[in-house]
Amino acid sequence: MLAVASALYGLFFLFAYVPRLQGDLRGFADWIGQLLTSGNLRQRIDSPRSDVVGTVIRQTDRFVSSVQATVQGMADVAAQVGDATRDVGRGVQQVQDAASKQNMATASATAAVDEVTGLIARVAENARATHGVASQTGGVSRAGASESEEA
Repeated sequence: MLAVASALYGLFFLFAYVPRLQGDLRGFADWIGQLLTSGNLRQRIDSPRSDVVGTVIRQTDRFVSSVQATVQGMADVAAQVGDATRDVGRGVQQVQDAASKQNMATASATAAVDEVTGLIARVAENARATHGVASQTGGVSRAGASESEEA
């Protein structure tokens, strides 16, 4: 009887357990192959098995999930760095535009100051000339007044 039970258990193991184990291992191998080929870490696998094979499958899935979360975190940080870089670029452009406008305003103010300086120099020259003429006229007028008094 023990021999018959052992034979039946052996047949069950050979025809039921081994094919199921092979199928589960084949599915796991296909999943890993697809994962490595595509690089898509969002693919998940689960196993209803409660033996070592099921434990290995579930732990591998958790590991892949952890790696996927890490990669996603790095992608998020890279996107934030990209956004910050664009913001800094816009800020630099605004500073450059403001500096250019300030440069033009300074050049315009310099030209205006030069023009006003030239006008002041001409006014001063005219004032000196007018003063000279006024002094001469005053001298002539005094001389004329002296001659009028003598006459």
